[in-house]
Amino acid sequence: LFVGTENSMEVPQEVKQSIDEFEGKIDDLEKLLQPIFDVDLQSLLSGLSAYEQAKLHVTMAYALNTLFYMYLKTQGHSPSEHPVSQEILRLKEYIGKLQESTLPQQAPTTKINKPAAERVIAHGTGTKKEKKNESMDVEGEKKPRWSAEKKREEKNKRSQTPQKRTPQKSEGDKKPRYTNKQIKR
Repeated sequence: LFVGTENSMEVPQEVKQSIDEFEGKIDDLEKLLQPIFDVDLQSLLSGLSAYEQAKLHVTMAYALNTLFYMYLKTQGHSPSEHPVSQEILRLKEYIGKLQESTLPQQAPTTKINKPAAERVIAHGTGTKKEKKNESMDVEGEKKPRWSAEKKREEKNKRSQTPQKRTPQKSEGDKKPRYTNKQIKR
């Protein structure tokens, strides 16, 4: 790589060009970053939303850690053994989480069977929809159905009235048939 004797070391022209290009890129980077360094961080953050603040913090941390990673490489150290590598991985996870948060939310995969839920609620509360309480009579007119409450009232009314079984004979029958007749008081 180096040409010359032991006492004098010359740097090849290719390496000099690479170093000059690298210094030019660093100068460009400093010019790009100068507006950020000139602004007070608190005043910058005050005008941003929470998402934008998080994005700015993660981006700055990622940039600084990446620059330090590059510095370690230029100094001949192995950055993969340095804790900066784990920090960069951690920051990449946060960047992924921020990107996921901007994706449109998907609709829930669970679907609710609305008619079944209405039936369960109606049964549990003892109420029914008015529409279901009506049925059609023979002429096509709507007539109200008996509700469960009316059925209970009718059943209670019948059970409170004493009934007597009386035999009745019909024509041609040898044995009497029994019917329930209500006893009038």
